[in-house]
Amino acid sequence: MDENEVDELVKEAEAKREEDKQKKEVVDARNTADGAVAQAEKLLKDNEGKIEDADKTSLEEKIQAVKDILGKSDATKDDFEAPSKALQDALMQIGQKIYSQADAGGEASTESSSTEESGTENKKDDDVQDGEVEK
Repeated sequence: MDENEVDELVKEAEAKREEDKQKKEVVDARNTADGAVAQAEKLLKDNEGKIEDADKTSLEEKIQAVKDILGKSDATKDDFEAPSKALQDALMQIGQKIYSQADAGGEASTESSSTEESGTENKKDDDVQDGEVEK
């Protein structure tokens, strides 16, 4: 390649830099939104019966709003921002409510859990055998 061809390719790459940056931002926003949907659906599934009906309905609506944007092939970064943030905020609020319910459940359940965990750890260690390697 001669210098003119190299210079032309460099100029072309610089011209596409901004376009590539925008594409990356859209992909990142799409991935964040998709992750938030997956996290929300898992939260609903794992905590069925622990989430109030109003919170569940609100969260499902926010999930659907994000899914609608995910379904658009021409969605921009800005299209994802507000619905994704609303979904993440709702996830945090519901997570805090679930945590406070579990915390209000009493220390007795926490104490029994830690006793069970320590018993489990001892059982795991019973199968371990120490040995020396001879050369």
